[in-house]
Amino acid sequence: MRAHEAVLPASLSTAGSEKQLRWWDLPASGKSTLVNTLTASNAAATQPVREEDGKGLHTTIVRQMHRLGYGPTGGGWLIDTPGMRELQMSEVSAGVAEVFDDIVAITLQCRFTNCTHTDEPQCAIRIATVAEALDPARLARWRKLTDEDAANSGIAARRRARSGKTR
Repeated sequence: MRAHEAVLPASLSTAGSEKQLRWWDLPASGKSTLVNTLTASNAAATQPVREEDGKGLHTTIVRQMHRLGYGPTGGGWLIDTPGMRELQMSEVSAGVAEVFDDIVAITLQCRFTNCTHTDEPQCAIRIATVAEALDPARLARWRKLTDEDAANSGIAARRRARSGKTR
């Protein structure tokens, strides 16, 4: 694949007689350039790629609608949105607990209720790992997701507190 040939994640859905095509990608991946190509215009702001590394520059900061064609058979609308740098999960502890219910059941057998499952005596997680009753890779995924949820849920709660919103 050449540098100018990109494969964008996309989905097509139909609602009645209307069809919707959605594509998405990281910031600075050329989505607005594609909008300009499809609309035969320069309506979407773009920037040239950086000479030093050939990467694009994040330009789109707002959502914009662009008309695609006119007439009875042509047409439609295209919405250009900023790229998504990352997708974080927060406040999903119930879902993580459901997916890792086997690990949660083992944690309930720990001697201490505030066990961190790292170096406490009689930690059921450590005992299960040593006994090879618990897959270390699965345990690592559970730890990563619970840590991410705890960090992001705290951030979300602080944002709500600052804005005065409650759940």
